[in-house]
Amino acid sequence: MNRRWVVIALCLCACEGPFVPPRPPGPPPPPVAVVQVTPDSATIIAGDTLRLSATLRDSTGMTLTGRVVTWASSDSTVARVSQSGVVATFDSGAAKITASAEGHADTVPVIVTPVLFTAVVTPASRRVRRGSTA
Repeated sequence: MNRRWVVIALCLCACEGPFVPPRPPGPPPPPVAVVQVTPDSATIIAGDTLRLSATLRDSTGMTLTGRVVTWASSDSTVARVSQSGVVATFDSGAAKITASAEGHADTVPVIVTPVLFTAVVTPASRRVRRGSTA
């Protein structure tokens, strides 16, 4: 009989306490209502890069973080965009860069100008020959 009480006492002591149910999950995060890309347009020289950023807002205008933004270019021969928003330019022309999240998007025009080279010609020799003028 004594053993039974010892076993019951040990079982009761092993319990951590009364059962407390976990808290119910909070409300779901608000959905994206607006995607805004900055700068809103750009003109850059072929071969340069440009960093774009996307700001996501809910319907009340509060900034949202931790969401996936997908980037795309309308013409990858002119400009390509990485998934972090860095635009690399290749050839002159125009491309539209789009950032999208949860079914909303913003598009910005990027104008790529050609690389301009300036040639400076200098004479091979500065020596003036007898009888000629400089």
